[in-house]
Amino acid sequence: MHVHTRYAMVFCGVKKGDWLEFTNLLVERLFNNLHFFMEELGRGEDDSFREMFNCFPAHHPRPYFCQRGDRSVQSHINDVAWQFEDRVYQVGTLPDNEFESASFDEWVNSLLRKTKVSKDYFCPDEEMFLQWASHYGQLHDDELRLVRPFFSSLRCQMIDSIQDEAKIAEIQAQMEMVAASMTDGTSQEKATIPDHVVDLFAFKSDVKH
Repeated sequence: MHVHTRYAMVFCGVKKGDWLEFTNLLVERLFNNLHFFMEELGRGEDDSFREMFNCFPAHHPRPYFCQRGDRSVQSHINDVAWQFEDRVYQVGTLPDNEFESASFDEWVNSLLRKTKVSKDYFCPDEEMFLQWASHYGQLHDDELRLVRPFFSSLRCQMIDSIQDEAKIAEIQAQMEMVAASMTDGTSQEKATIPDHVVDLFAFKSDVKH
């Protein structure tokens, strides 16, 4: 989970201590997930999109793994884990590390989140895309201003495409439950709880200097 945006990705069957496989899977999934939004935005083949992926390895030539404690982040991780376990129980099998896991990423990152520093609720996919485009992209300010309306339109299309009223009610109930749990989590005091949070942007300033 990315600390600042709460963007989460799930991986299955990665061997303990195999940092190379994990890093390759993480970067490939992140690129593919964001490429989907760029295509929807009509910029999937644009030079600015390729520039993003050229900039990323230049800023992050090697992975960094650090142990840190953040109760708010951990509460979001716990929620993603619960949602993942529930999905696996319904399907009856673990997803692969390609399309199936990416599909779960897409869904779970569209759920509302809340942190102490954010005034309003937000969706991790939207915040991650904005941060990615701001750090590595060549999008102009007027293009960045179109991102939030774009994501709002995507969510409306998703709801409109669902005809089953029971399914819509289930999605709304899940989103309300997540919002309630996040409010409880952010109201608690910070504590030093070891976790494994990977922050893709934490070392950008170190690399540049």
